[in-house]
Amino acid sequence: MREVQPKGPYYLGGLCVNAVIAYEIAQQLVRDGEEVALLAMLDAHNQAYYKNPFKDGRYSSRINIICPIC
Repeated sequence: MREVQPKGPYYLGGLCVNAVIAYEIAQQLVRDGEEVALLAMLDAHNQAYYKNPFKDGRYSSRINIICPIC
């Protein structure tokens, strides 16, 4: 990206997991002193929320719907 546009302002965005990647890129750019004018994160995953969905039961109901005898 910086080969094409060496200096900011940068306009970044991503959908789903790509939003998390865009966030990390923005963090690195800001750390390097660059300007991030826009960071658009659509349907991004919260890493803290998805640490262990099987342990806390968030996926168990979905699994039972797909496979009731599991």
